[in-house]
Amino acid sequence: MLRFPVATMASGAEIAVILHELKGKKGDGPTVGICAAIHGNEPTGTEIILDIARLFKECDFRGRLLLLPVANPLAFEANSRNTPLDDVNMNRVFPGNPGGWFTDHLAQVVTDEFLTKIDVLIDLHAGGEHPTVDYVYIRNAENLSRGFGSPMLYRADPSKSGTIFAGTSVDVTEGRGVPSVTVELGGGVIDQAPYTERGIVGIKNIMSLLEMIDDAPV
Repeated sequence: MLRFPVATMASGAEIAVILHELKGKKGDGPTVGICAAIHGNEPTGTEIILDIARLFKECDFRGRLLLLPVANPLAFEANSRNTPLDDVNMNRVFPGNPGGWFTDHLAQVVTDEFLTKIDVLIDLHAGGEHPTVDYVYIRNAENLSRGFGSPMLYRADPSKSGTIFAGTSVDVTEGRGVPSVTVELGGGVIDQAPYTERGIVGIKNIMSLLEMIDDAPV
């Protein structure tokens, strides 16, 4: 576990970004970063990451997995899309600002310790506590986005994509030339198990395409 402090609250409680690192035992390969709960009311991705950690705990793969199951801990705790401390949407302020609001500082730590340390990004989102969503964005890694296996893909209008994705996690990684996949999967007041199962399959598919594991993509 890797722990990166963000701030100390008035109560004395420390807020930190927690990363989990798995190093493959089968040789060299890319560092794949998987993150979830940038929006705190989207826990489906967190469940997917926990299941991936359990599945690959023996590190029977190539390369490295860098896992960020809860990118916004205060929003996750409050089941809120925005950070309750300042009501800021974290996925609009990347790469962050150490002199800004709390969420700006949090985004800066995530950028410095996670988004700039990876070779591939898988950013997991969901529909929140009400809607259910099921699609994958096509961004700068179409083969990986298609490989995830979603029945629906979304390609933003190129003339508007700069505005749509400004301040997001993929805005940072794409600026570095890092292949980036944004997944929208699950949410709503229904059983999330089918979505978490598909999320695991999708991530394994991407790892297969990256030759991190020998399984053929589904």
